[in-house]
Amino acid sequence: IDSAFKNLKEHFGLLFKVGILLYFIPSLILQLIILFVLPVYFTGFEEQMIGSTDINFTQLIGVLGSLFLIIMVLSIIISLFQMLFSITIIKIFSEKRQGRELEVMQAINVSKSHFGDAIVLSIIMTLALLCLAFLLIIPAIIFMIYWLFSMYALVIENLGPTEAMKRSKSLVEGNWWLVFGTVILIFIASFGVSFTTSLFMTPLSL
Repeated sequence: IDSAFKNLKEHFGLLFKVGILLYFIPSLILQLIILFVLPVYFTGFEEQMIGSTDINFTQLIGVLGSLFLIIMVLSIIISLFQMLFSITIIKIFSEKRQGRELEVMQAINVSKSHFGDAIVLSIIMTLALLCLAFLLIIPAIIFMIYWLFSMYALVIENLGPTEAMKRSKSLVEGNWWLVFGTVILIFIASFGVSFTTSLFMTPLSL
């Protein structure tokens, strides 16, 4: 833990810059699109619905379908930026352990080489976990923990998607309950922080 905080402190400036480029700016742009562009797009239809006594269900379904498609595309875009952000962070710390320092754009450019495999890995894991969840929820939880370090194996050890999943499973085997307990503790801590923050922010928003 001390080593982790030390690394975080040493690379805070670099991590902050990467976060601004790959997380904050894309999220801000997408939020602005949702807040200002989408309402303009649907204003005409809303005015038409208010001034009409008959509902055109075909047009309504088309508008709702367009809204769903736009939101889905925006969600995919932000997820891809978040994935590149995660890959870059992993790469920065893995290079640090080998005594190499990376600049912001250098770290991002190096991380791009893993981007395609990371997308394939995410798709494979998502489909596999969905299939397991349809069978029973317990197998999905078991393998979700087994594959928890797949992205790390893919980036740090330069493995392919399926090899990374196998590597992650081999790392977790024998320590499944320890990893599971750690994930639960992190989740509880994160929920506690979010809940406490919302308690303080609620009176300010009134």
